[in-house]
Amino acid sequence: MVLPPFTQTFRKAVERYAQEQGFEIVDFAKAKDEDKDDLARAHLAKFEKKQGVVMIGKAQEKALGYKGQRKDHGTKVWFEYSRQSLNVTYYYFYILDAEFGLFFIKVCTYFPFDVKVCLSGHKWAKQQLRKEGIGFEAMRNGFLACENPERRADAPLLVLLNLLPRREGQVNPLRESRHRAAVCARNQALALQPKQV
Repeated sequence: MVLPPFTQTFRKAVERYAQEQGFEIVDFAKAKDEDKDDLARAHLAKFEKKQGVVMIGKAQEKALGYKGQRKDHGTKVWFEYSRQSLNVTYYYFYILDAEFGLFFIKVCTYFPFDVKVCLSGHKWAKQQLRKEGIGFEAMRNGFLACENPERRADAPLLVLLNLLPRREGQVNPLRESRHRAAVCARNQALALQPKQV
């Protein structure tokens, strides 16, 4: 079969990279009582570089993949392929980026080798506030308090809208209403802030 060599080559390349970088691949099945993001944050606490791969994890998860089944037609042999739910290995690459903070890329090791990139607007906003020297008190995925709430309110929405694809000759209503949406989000955030007497 053609696909297993691709899977094996990819797995070996990931293991070789982890070995060259000096860290072990975290088996999430063995750490099932711990949250993946919590494990990544623990590795981040020991990470000394400004950016780079912080941790690689692996997990067995369900994926839609193609599975071949042999069908004999007289003296001829055929294979029929259908898309099915399979348990496959996924690799999670947790990466620290100077702009986006900690995010991960999830890669399936089985055809069609799906890739998922997970960025957090809140983590991006926290990175921007750190760079600007604006103090804040963080929650797991948000803010509890911020020295400049007006600046904080616009940040996640603006990054999301700036990441939306642009197509030639098409108007993206979300992009066009970015300013109106940002002002609305800021006003909502300010309404939630405790009033000073």
